[in-house]
Amino acid sequence: MKKERIRRLLIRDSIVVAILAVYGSIVSLTHWSIPCIVYQLTGLQCPGCGISRMLLAILHGDFRAAFSFHPFLFATWPFIAYLILRMDHRYVNGYGMTLKKPDTILACFYMIGLVIFTIWRICPRFYKRYAIIPEKHLII
Repeated sequence: MKKERIRRLLIRDSIVVAILAVYGSIVSLTHWSIPCIVYQLTGLQCPGCGISRMLLAILHGDFRAAFSFHPFLFATWPFIAYLILRMDHRYVNGYGMTLKKPDTILACFYMIGLVIFTIWRICPRFYKRYAIIPEKHLII
């Protein structure tokens, strides 16, 4: 049973890595990426805006640019990795893809932090003052 669950997780992770690799290659070679519908309709950045650029900057070793594209996710990715590994561990041990109550509470606080970051980012008066310009890597 455990071996089957581990195999499923490996298949899932392989598919995710393959999709990210293909998408990253397409973006790197063609400079074409999936546009953000929220940004196109409202001119405001959604919580996911900048993730593709952040990941590509990390792959190119430009961590300053990666931080400027999505500072919240860049700073908190270890926490996301922790939650994923916790869910995977519980799944392998037969508890399903769930989190224990303390981890669920932490995940809720993370989501609240993401909402606060998103509000801060769409508020030009605050964000642009402290934002790093991706093209120039300068603080305004």
